[in-house]
Amino acid sequence: MDALEAAALWARRRGAVNGQVRQTVRHLGERMHAVSLKHMDRDIYAKPVDRSSTGRPLWHRTRDLRAAERPEYAPDGAGVKLVNAMTYAEPRHEAGKPGRRLTKRPAHWRDEMREELRQEIPDALHAMNLRILRGG
Repeated sequence: MDALEAAALWARRRGAVNGQVRQTVRHLGERMHAVSLKHMDRDIYAKPVDRSSTGRPLWHRTRDLRAAERPEYAPDGAGVKLVNAMTYAEPRHEAGKPGRRLTKRPAHWRDEMREELRQEIPDALHAMNLRILRGG
């Protein structure tokens, strides 16, 4: 095998590896998003709105926080994180934690998402590595 053949072989291999990484990261991003929304629904939206002594709702539920939750992928496709464009997303998530504002309605949906996916993410990355090593 000469240098040109080796370079072509490595170029094909790099393309296969990049494809596997992007596919796995895309799957994990979709999974993180779905689990995050599930925990948001359970922790926030499944709870009834508090009412005043007259029975009037104390706030109007918009579901904007849920709608703003989305995965954001790195430009090279090799990484993913969840982002939320709502300005109150971070304070809402952190409320009720030590040193943060008190709340009767804690909702730590991202922490719960991480805990639920604690083993699934390493397993998916391990499976990806095995696919890469097996050449496909």
